[in-house]
Amino acid sequence: MRPKFAKIKLLLLDVDGVLTDGKIYMGTEGELFKAFNARDGLAIKIAIKNGLEIGLLSGRYSKITENRATELGIERVYLGYKNKLEVFKKLIEEEEYKVEEIAFCGDDIIDIPILKKVGVPISVANAAEEVKRVSDFISGSKGGEGAVYEIIKTILTAKNIWEDAVENFIKNLLE
Repeated sequence: MRPKFAKIKLLLLDVDGVLTDGKIYMGTEGELFKAFNARDGLAIKIAIKNGLEIGLLSGRYSKITENRATELGIERVYLGYKNKLEVFKKLIEEEEYKVEEIAFCGDDIIDIPILKKVGVPISVANAAEEVKRVSDFISGSKGGEGAVYEIIKTILTAKNIWEDAVENFIKNLLE
């Protein structure tokens, strides 16, 4: 289907605008809440159980995001990185990933530098036009509305494991 997707070992996701609708609800004490899509969360769990590593890479630090990552079993959580290329370079140099094994999904102009470097640059349907122009894949869904589900399904389908992954996930739930 998409040969570049079959090579992906690590999917890095921006948070605000990708896993959420991009709205940040603030009170006098700071961030109050974010809304995450349950279908995206389920797809992340399926991906992890089937060997696709998931990481969160956000320009903002958020305790809410840390909590969601823990709930989903995401171990790679990089929050507060305005220069997302720092993390990418570390993954290539220290973790020994190859460029073509890393995909990143972003939605805003802060994401453009890393999108230009990763093996598979991805954006969501409601991403900034500048981001869409540097992306190899644009989801049909908006951020926070199932875009991550769609991206993970595309990757695991390219690896020829999506159908079995879903079937096994359901079977394990019923046992």
